[in-house]
Amino acid sequence: MRSSVTVAVMLILTALPAAFGQAGEQPDPGRAFKLIKQAEERIGAEDFSGALEILARARTAAPTVARIPFMMATCHYNLGLRSGAPQPPDLAWKLLDQAIELDLDWGEPHFFAGVMSFNGGNYEAAVMGFQNALARAYRPKDSRMNLALSLFKWGVVLSGENRPEEDLQKGIRVFTDSVDRFAALKDDLRFSVEDRKSFARHWIDSLVNLVAMLQRNEDYADAERVLNGLIRIQPGNYLHHYNLGLVLGGTMKNWDRALEEYRLSLELCDDPDWLEPYPMIGYILSNRARSPEEEHEAESYFLKYVAKHPNSVSAYTRAGDHYKNTAFRQSVENAEVRNELLEKAVRSYERCMEIDPRNTPVMLKLSEVLRVAKRKEEAKRWKSLYDALKKKNPGPRPGDAPRPR
Repeated sequence: MRSSVTVAVMLILTALPAAFGQAGEQPDPGRAFKLIKQAEERIGAEDFSGALEILARARTAAPTVARIPFMMATCHYNLGLRSGAPQPPDLAWKLLDQAIELDLDWGEPHFFAGVMSFNGGNYEAAVMGFQNALARAYRPKDSRMNLALSLFKWGVVLSGENRPEEDLQKGIRVFTDSVDRFAALKDDLRFSVEDRKSFARHWIDSLVNLVAMLQRNEDYADAERVLNGLIRIQPGNYLHHYNLGLVLGGTMKNWDRALEEYRLSLELCDDPDWLEPYPMIGYILSNRARSPEEEHEAESYFLKYVAKHPNSVSAYTRAGDHYKNTAFRQSVENAEVRNELLEKAVRSYERCMEIDPRNTPVMLKLSEVLRVAKRKEEAKRWKSLYDALKKKNPGPRPGDAPRPR
């Protein structure tokens, strides 16, 4: 959308002459029509003051023709732009309202109300203007695109820092609505290549931050909705698929779909060293545990990841959980396998403690596994250390679950 003189000029020059005379009986329609044509020529030459003089005479000849106050509104708007006014002139709004009152079914004044509101920074009013234009089937592709853009900008405002909770929640709804609308018309976007790249960077970053905010608010359904919209727009972006996997697998427990998204993110990423989905895939396979083969596959993902990231507490914790849970699932007859798995769990948790010596959740897990492995003295020592640290700091320890990237 361009906030320049050209916007209004194009709107008028592309208007259908059939719009003339839609509002009822005219005292001198022939004279008014000729004056409107003269005014259009002046507008084409960007002589807005001259056009206003002609339109004043046209209005006297045809006071109920909606096009005349509409054209006058666009002239005053462009004169305001030329003078550097930050907001559209009040007279432009007054004339635009008159045009709308004279012909309620005409969509062009509503579209232009959206243009003026957007360029004045009133995105909520811009949304209303483009919605009204779309309801009247006026330039539907442009109306849909500008509506989506206005919703996005409104969402940015509502979800800004220090906004009240009510605005924040509304901002989330507005943002997600803009995603759906952009996804539906991605092929109709008509930005220049440079503008599209600049806008896309800002928009995608804002939406990824929105996903993180939705997760913090435990609004997982909307987080999934936003990410599905992003994937429709950028199907080849591996991070969108990874983040969707986090939402589906880590919070919604839709493990089958999460696995699909994690594996697809690995296929789409051209960096062989990017292994972020590995511990998440291992975690799902371990918890799903449909077969011994899946248990072994889960272990392979953990081992591959820690080989690349030897200081990842999260990965070692998940590996320890895998070994512990797999050990607990073993029957009494498989004592040797069970003990081997318990030892692997101990080594994984001990590695966590080497990296993060005050990790109380892992301390408790390590104590439990050592107790089951009949290493009672070591289990007591870790449990005592856990109790001492929890007494000093009884509050919850922040989790280390991955966040959207």
